[in-house]
Amino acid sequence: MFTRCLECIKNYSKFFVHWIRVTWQMAWGISKLTQAKPPRITFFGGVQLKRDDKHAKAAYKLAAKLASANIAVITGGGLGLMEAANCGARSAKSSAANIGITVRGLDRENLENTCSRDLIVMEFFCARKWLLINYSTAFVVFPGGFGTMDEFSQVITLIQTKKIKQVPVILFGVDYWRYIMLWLKESALPNNLITQKDLDLIIVSDDIEKVFTVLNEECRGTCLLNI
Repeated sequence: MFTRCLECIKNYSKFFVHWIRVTWQMAWGISKLTQAKPPRITFFGGVQLKRDDKHAKAAYKLAAKLASANIAVITGGGLGLMEAANCGARSAKSSAANIGITVRGLDRENLENTCSRDLIVMEFFCARKWLLINYSTAFVVFPGGFGTMDEFSQVITLIQTKKIKQVPVILFGVDYWRYIMLWLKESALPNNLITQKDLDLIIVSDDIEKVFTVLNEECRGTCLLNI
Protein backbone atom coordinates (compact mmCIF):
# COMPACT_ATOMS: atom_id res chain seq x y z
CA MET A 1 0.00 0.00 0.00
CA PHE A 2 2.79 2.39 0.95
CA THR A 3 4.66 1.54 -2.27
CA ARG A 4 1.53 2.26 -4.34
CA CYS A 5 1.09 5.62 -2.61
CA LEU A 6 4.69 6.56 -3.37
CA GLU A 7 4.19 5.54 -7.00
CA CYS A 8 1.05 7.68 -7.25
CA ILE A 9 2.83 10.66 -5.73
CA LYS A 10 5.69 10.17 -8.17
CA ASN A 11 3.32 9.99 -11.17
CA TYR A 12 1.33 13.04 -10.09
CA SER A 13 4.56 14.97 -9.51
CA LYS A 14 5.81 14.10 -13.00
CA PHE A 15 2.47 15.16 -14.49
CA PHE A 16 2.48 18.45 -12.58
CA VAL A 17 6.03 19.30 -13.64
CA HIS A 18 5.21 18.42 -17.26
CA TRP A 19 2.04 20.55 -17.13
CA ILE A 20 3.99 23.53 -15.75
CA ARG A 21 6.64 23.20 -18.48
CA VAL A 22 4.07 22.93 -21.30
CA THR A 23 2.02 25.85 -19.93
CA TRP A 24 5.11 28.04 -19.62
CA GLN A 25 6.21 27.11 -23.15
CA MET A 26 2.83 27.98 -24.59
CA ALA A 27 2.68 31.29 -22.72
CA TRP A 28 6.17 32.18 -23.95
CA GLY A 29 5.28 31.15 -27.49
CA ILE A 30 2.10 33.23 -27.42
CA SER A 31 4.04 36.28 -26.24
CA LYS A 32 6.45 35.89 -29.16
CA LEU A 33 3.88 35.03 -31.82
CA THR A 34 1.43 37.79 -30.97
CA GLN A 35 4.13 40.35 -31.65
CA ALA A 36 3.46 39.55 -35.31
CA LYS A 37 0.40 41.40 -36.52
CA PRO A 38 -2.41 39.36 -38.10
CA PRO A 39 -3.44 38.17 -40.59
CA ARG A 40 -1.19 35.12 -40.51
CA ILE A 41 -1.18 32.12 -42.85
CA THR A 42 0.30 28.79 -41.75
CA PHE A 43 2.12 26.61 -44.28
CA PHE A 44 2.32 22.86 -43.59
CA GLY A 45 4.52 20.53 -45.66
CA GLY A 46 7.34 18.03 -45.72
CA VAL A 47 10.88 18.65 -44.53
CA GLN A 48 12.15 16.23 -47.21
CA LEU A 49 11.17 18.38 -50.21
CA LYS A 50 14.14 19.78 -52.14
CA ARG A 51 14.44 23.40 -53.23
CA ASP A 52 13.97 22.48 -56.90
CA ASP A 53 10.78 20.48 -56.21
CA LYS A 54 7.79 22.02 -57.98
CA HIS A 55 5.81 22.20 -54.73
CA ALA A 56 8.67 23.95 -52.92
CA LYS A 57 8.84 26.47 -55.75
CA ALA A 58 5.07 26.99 -55.52
CA ALA A 59 5.30 27.54 -51.75
CA TYR A 60 8.06 30.10 -52.35
CA LYS A 61 5.94 32.02 -54.87
CA LEU A 62 2.77 31.89 -52.77
CA ALA A 63 4.55 33.04 -49.61
CA ALA A 64 6.16 35.89 -51.54
CA LYS A 65 2.76 37.05 -52.80
CA LEU A 66 1.27 36.86 -49.31
CA ALA A 67 4.13 38.78 -47.74
CA SER A 68 3.89 41.42 -50.49
CA ALA A 69 0.23 41.82 -49.48
CA ASN A 70 1.40 42.35 -45.88
CA ILE A 71 0.15 38.94 -44.74
CA ALA A 72 2.39 37.11 -42.26
CA VAL A 73 3.75 33.66 -43.08
CA ILE A 74 4.16 30.98 -40.40
CA THR A 75 5.83 27.59 -40.86
CA GLY A 76 7.14 24.74 -38.73
CA GLY A 77 10.60 26.31 -38.90
CA GLY A 78 12.39 23.41 -40.58
CA LEU A 79 13.89 22.79 -44.01
CA GLY A 80 12.12 21.56 -47.15
CA LEU A 81 8.72 23.08 -47.76
CA MET A 82 8.95 25.16 -44.59
CA GLU A 83 12.19 26.83 -45.61
CA ALA A 84 10.82 27.42 -49.11
CA ALA A 85 7.84 29.33 -47.70
CA ASN A 86 10.01 31.35 -45.31
CA CYS A 87 12.45 32.17 -48.13
CA GLY A 88 9.57 33.29 -50.33
CA ALA A 89 8.28 35.57 -47.59
CA ARG A 90 11.78 36.99 -47.08
CA SER A 91 12.19 37.68 -50.80
CA ALA A 92 9.23 40.08 -50.71
CA LYS A 93 11.20 42.46 -48.46
CA SER A 94 7.94 43.20 -46.66
CA SER A 95 7.30 44.28 -43.09
CA ALA A 96 4.96 41.28 -42.69
CA ALA A 97 6.12 38.72 -40.14
CA ASN A 98 8.05 35.68 -41.37
CA ILE A 99 8.05 33.11 -38.56
CA GLY A 100 9.21 29.53 -38.00
CA ILE A 101 8.04 27.52 -34.98
CA THR A 102 10.16 24.43 -34.45
CA VAL A 103 10.83 21.83 -31.75
CA ARG A 104 14.23 21.39 -30.18
CA GLY A 105 15.98 18.12 -31.00
CA LEU A 106 14.44 17.31 -34.38
CA ASP A 107 17.47 16.14 -36.35
CA ARG A 108 15.86 16.54 -39.76
CA GLU A 109 14.25 19.90 -39.05
CA ASN A 110 16.74 21.63 -36.79
CA LEU A 111 19.30 22.14 -39.51
CA GLU A 112 19.37 25.87 -39.95
CA ASN A 113 16.44 27.48 -41.72
CA THR A 114 18.10 30.76 -42.59
CA CYS A 115 15.01 32.36 -44.11
CA SER A 116 12.67 32.74 -41.13
CA ARG A 117 13.03 36.21 -39.65
CA ASP A 118 11.89 34.99 -36.24
CA LEU A 119 12.49 31.40 -35.12
CA ILE A 120 10.51 30.24 -32.09
CA VAL A 121 12.00 27.09 -30.59
CA MET A 122 9.66 24.99 -28.46
CA GLU A 123 10.31 21.94 -26.30
CA PHE A 124 7.03 20.14 -26.97
CA PHE A 125 5.21 19.13 -30.16
CA CYS A 126 1.84 19.90 -28.59
CA ALA A 127 2.83 23.51 -27.87
CA ARG A 128 4.25 23.97 -31.37
CA LYS A 129 1.16 22.58 -33.09
CA TRP A 130 -1.19 24.59 -30.86
CA LEU A 131 0.56 27.81 -31.85
CA LEU A 132 0.66 26.90 -35.55
CA ILE A 133 -3.08 26.23 -35.56
CA ASN A 134 -4.61 28.70 -33.13
CA TYR A 135 -2.87 31.84 -34.33
CA SER A 136 -3.52 31.43 -38.04
CA THR A 137 -6.16 32.98 -40.28
CA ALA A 138 -6.03 30.07 -42.79
CA PHE A 139 -3.94 27.04 -43.75
CA VAL A 140 -2.13 25.81 -46.85
CA VAL A 141 -1.11 22.15 -46.75
CA PHE A 142 1.60 21.16 -49.22
CA PRO A 143 2.83 17.58 -49.84
CA GLY A 144 4.33 15.94 -46.77
CA GLY A 145 4.40 12.78 -44.71
CA PHE A 146 2.94 11.67 -41.40
CA GLY A 147 3.60 15.00 -39.66
CA THR A 148 1.83 16.95 -42.38
CA MET A 149 -1.10 14.52 -42.34
CA ASP A 150 -1.31 14.88 -38.55
CA GLU A 151 -1.46 18.67 -38.82
CA PHE A 152 -4.02 18.61 -41.64
CA SER A 153 -6.22 16.09 -39.82
CA GLN A 154 -6.17 18.06 -36.60
CA VAL A 155 -7.11 21.32 -38.32
CA ILE A 156 -10.04 19.69 -40.13
CA THR A 157 -11.18 17.91 -36.95
CA LEU A 158 -11.08 21.13 -34.93
CA ILE A 159 -13.16 22.92 -37.57
CA GLN A 160 -15.53 19.95 -37.89
CA THR A 161 -16.12 19.91 -34.13
CA LYS A 162 -16.37 23.73 -33.97
CA LYS A 163 -13.37 24.07 -31.68
CA ILE A 164 -11.89 26.65 -34.03
CA LYS A 165 -13.53 28.92 -36.58
CA GLN A 166 -14.21 27.69 -40.10
CA VAL A 167 -11.41 29.06 -42.25
CA PRO A 168 -9.91 28.04 -45.60
CA VAL A 169 -7.95 24.79 -45.55
CA ILE A 170 -6.18 24.32 -48.87
CA LEU A 171 -4.47 21.15 -50.05
CA PHE A 172 -1.91 22.33 -52.61
CA GLY A 173 -1.05 19.68 -55.18
CA VAL A 174 -3.95 18.02 -56.98
CA ASP A 175 -1.99 14.93 -58.03
CA TYR A 176 -0.35 14.44 -54.65
CA TRP A 177 -3.59 14.62 -52.67
CA ARG A 178 -5.66 12.67 -55.23
CA TYR A 179 -5.77 9.39 -53.33
CA ILE A 180 -6.49 11.05 -49.99
CA MET A 181 -9.46 12.80 -51.57
CA LEU A 182 -10.47 9.55 -53.32
CA TRP A 183 -10.47 7.73 -49.97
CA LEU A 184 -12.54 10.46 -48.38
CA LYS A 185 -15.07 10.57 -51.25
CA GLU A 186 -15.32 6.86 -52.08
CA SER A 187 -14.75 5.20 -48.71
CA ALA A 188 -15.23 7.52 -45.73
CA LEU A 189 -18.23 9.36 -47.18
CA PRO A 190 -20.28 6.33 -48.37
CA ASN A 191 -19.69 4.65 -44.99
CA ASN A 192 -21.10 7.72 -43.21
CA LEU A 193 -17.82 8.37 -41.42
CA ILE A 194 -17.78 11.93 -42.72
CA THR A 195 -20.39 14.16 -44.34
CA GLN A 196 -20.42 16.17 -47.54
CA LYS A 197 -20.25 19.25 -45.33
CA ASP A 198 -16.95 17.94 -43.93
CA LEU A 199 -15.60 17.41 -47.45
CA ASP A 200 -16.61 20.92 -48.41
CA LEU A 201 -14.18 22.27 -45.80
CA ILE A 202 -11.28 21.23 -48.06
CA ILE A 203 -10.08 23.15 -51.12
CA VAL A 204 -7.72 21.29 -53.48
CA SER A 205 -5.78 23.32 -56.02
CA ASP A 206 -2.57 23.71 -58.03
CA ASP A 207 -3.29 27.32 -58.94
CA ILE A 208 -1.16 29.82 -57.02
CA GLU A 209 -3.30 32.77 -58.12
CA LYS A 210 -6.52 31.07 -57.03
CA VAL A 211 -5.06 30.08 -53.66
CA PHE A 212 -3.71 33.59 -53.10
CA THR A 213 -7.12 35.08 -53.92
CA VAL A 214 -8.89 32.76 -51.45
CA LEU A 215 -6.39 33.56 -48.69
CA ASN A 216 -6.29 37.29 -49.39
CA GLU A 217 -10.08 37.53 -49.36
CA GLU A 218 -10.24 35.63 -46.07
CA CYS A 219 -7.62 37.91 -44.54
CA ARG A 220 -9.23 41.11 -45.75
CA GLY A 221 -12.71 39.90 -44.90
CA THR A 222 -12.19 38.65 -41.36
CA CYS A 223 -8.56 38.72 -40.13
CA LEU A 224 -9.81 36.58 -37.25
CA LEU A 225 -7.76 34.25 -35.11
CA ASN A 226 -8.97 30.82 -34.18
CA ILE A 227 -9.14 31.41 -30.44
